[in-house]
Parts: sequence; structure tokens; C-alpha cells
Amino acid sequence: MPPKRAAQDVQVPKKKKRRKTNRNSGPKGNHLPVEVVEVLVGFIRVGTTYSKDMLSLARVEQSWTTTALTMLYTNVQFSTSKAIESYVELVTKKPMLGKLARTMFLVSMNGPPNCNELLTHLVGFCPNITSFYISKSPSQWMDDDVLNAMYPKMKNLTRLTFRNRELVHGKAFIKACKEWRQLSYLDLTDVLNIDEHQYVEILKCFPQLKVFRAAHQSYNCTSGDHISDSCLRAIALHIPNLKALEFVNCPRISNAPLLNCFATKMAQSLEYLTLSGCRQVSGIILAKVIEACPALRFVNVSRSAFNDAALTYLAGVRAPLNDPHNEIPQRIGRYITRFALSHCINVTMNPFHAFAKVLGSNIQRGDVHTCIIYLQKQLTIYRRWKRLEKKYPGLLLDSIREAFKIDQVTGVFVPEAGAEYADHKEADGTN
Repeated sequence: MPPKRAAQDVQVPKKKKRRKTNRNSGPKGNHLPVEVVEVLVGFIRVGTTYSKDMLSLARVEQSWTTTALTMLYTNVQFSTSKAIESYVELVTKKPMLGKLARTMFLVSMNGPPNCNELLTHLVGFCPNITSFYISKSPSQWMDDDVLNAMYPKMKNLTRLTFRNRELVHGKAFIKACKEWRQLSYLDLTDVLNIDEHQYVEILKCFPQLKVFRAAHQSYNCTSGDHISDSCLRAIALHIPNLKALEFVNCPRISNAPLLNCFATKMAQSLEYLTLSGCRQVSGIILAKVIEACPALRFVNVSRSAFNDAALTYLAGVRAPLNDPHNEIPQRIGRYITRFALSHCINVTMNPFHAFAKVLGSNIQRGDVHTCIIYLQKQLTIYRRWKRLEKKYPGLLLDSIREAFKIDQVTGVFVPEAGAEYADHKEADGTN
């Protein structure tokens, strides 16, 4: 047997000392300064998946939560009356969430025929709304009582869209408009109980208005049409800096008042013009109106009397390619990027070619990069289009869609369906 070693000879292996490290030192993988998070979250486009996007970002890391939830409650969307009930219940307990709201969309709503008492409570909790949009919901929603509750609370409103509202009357709307003189965007589509004299009073309230839309969804509109020549006179007198004007299916607008309206300062600033379905206005008058607006970029005269005479008139004067400083004016603006003349049955091939060449010369001169012409139901012209496409790269034809929409060309999102408020409740952790 081997001899036993003395106790002092036994060497115990020394334990390696671990360096003390601060686990909290160094940046976390997802941690960013709040200022950077705000910039990143601000890039998320307000769309139909906006709520889900914000919830996903709120769960990334604790430093993201406050910013994402703030943005979630800044842009509020509803698609059911139950979603509104849940929201009202929550902001009753936490009023600060209601004060965060800046935009409110009530789109593709379903629920009881009359929900105005609930809407009255809703608008009372959101005093800082700047954009309000209601459409594709029961037409009885939004009456004078809701409107009377809105304007004392929502003092900062700048964008207002009322579509297909039956219970909003002119007197109540005028009273509200006097408190919303800062409005820059007004859309009144199929608001049936405002007469032509009340429209004049409404337009007088908005000297800063940039966008005005008055439309009827039905092409054969007979009842409830109160958009008339008096509206044109009010626009010419009281709204000098209008950027976008849209009249759709308004048969009471006539030639001389329309031409007189565009003989004012307003025509110089106009960039977007829609006179679609205004079939009583002659083609040559439409052409002269377009000529009066040198800054136009978007034009829609679909389903109108726009014809060969109008095309020939606009194509009659074309600036030369070696005139980059706009010294020689042409009848159609140099900066047009969208022109819709779908369903204009009196448009034929040769006048259209002459007109298209003027738009093509704008591209060659470098005034614009592309120009899209909408020609739905114009198959004869479409078949011979390839020749012009080769000569003028950037000049495009769209035979699928009837026209563009103002929200598309201006980049403003208008949701087709609002997000359920249940997502908001989940984010907040309340049940």
C-alpha cells in the first residue's frame, strides 16, 4: 500500500474567482431612447391593421410600450357599436386616454339603427380630436344632438367628413361651423338635409378651407340635391386659397356660374379638380375651367359632357420643348399627373391623340415624370395606345379604374373598416 500523505501535504484545488459583472451594464437588444422610438413608431401608416401593429410594437420592450399605446389611442377606429361601448367604458375610468385621441374613424359600422346617445357620450370624452370621419354606417347615426355635443368639446377640429347622414340638418350644422372656422377639409357627401342657402352660410364660415367635397353617390340624383350655382358664388367670394374642389353628380351646376367662379383668385391655387357626373356643363366650358387653373395636377371629368371639342381646345396651344421657364403658356397645365375622362362617350381617337401629345410634351420637358390618363370603357382608344406609349415614356393609360380618389393622390388614409376596440382593451390590460 502506498504511504499515507500528511494532511498538510494535501493540496486542495483553488476555486477560480469569478469576475463580478454588472448584468445591467451595456445596452439591451431592443432598448432605444424614447425619442428614437417615437420616430420609428411615427412611420407606421394609419391603416386597417394599425391597432395590431401598435400592439405588436407595445410588446417589443418596456421602453416601447408607452409610445406605442399613445399612438394607438391617438388614432381611434371603430367598426361596431360594441367597440364604442368598450371605449366609452374605458375612458370613463381613464379620461386621459380619451384626451390622447386626435383622429376618429367610424367606418363600416354595424349595430342598432339609432346609436346617437352613445355617440354623444363618445365625443364628450375626446376634446382634442382634429379629424373626424363617419361613413358606411347606419344613416340615422349622427344627428343634431350629437353635433351639438361635438362643437363645444372639439375646438381643434380641422378635418370633417360626413357621408350619408340623414339626421344632420342645416341649422345645427351652421351653428357648429361657426365654432370650427379653422377647418381646412370638409366633405359633405349625401348629407340630405342641408339646403342650398344653408350651404352658402356654411361656406362663408371657412375662409381657410383647402379641400371642399360635395358629392352624390347616385349618378341619377334627383331628390336631396342642394348643390347649386349659389355654392359656386360663395366659394369664389369667401374661399380664395382652395386647393381641391370636388363636385360629383351635381346636376344643378350650370355653365356661366361655373366659368365665373374660376375667373377669380381661387383658380390660381387649385391643384385638384373633380367635376364628374356634372352632365349639364358643356365640354367647352369644362375645357375653359381647366385652362383657368395653371397649377392643376389632378383632373377628373368622367361621366360628363367632356368631348372632342374640349380636347381640341386644350390641345390647341402647346408650349415648345425648349421653354423650361413657362414663358409661353399652354391651355392645359404643365403639371398634370392624373387626368380622368372615363365614360365620356363623345371622345374619339384623333382629338384624344392631339390632347395626349400635350401631356406627353410635359413629360419630355421635365415638368412631370409620369402622367396617367383614365379611360374606362374607351376600348377603341385603348387598342391604339401603344404608339403613344413608345413615343412618350411615362405617359400611361388606365382602362381598369374609372378615376383616382383625392385620398389616394394626397396620401390621406381613409379606412374601409375600423379596427375593433377589443384590441385597445387587450393592450391596456383591462377586462
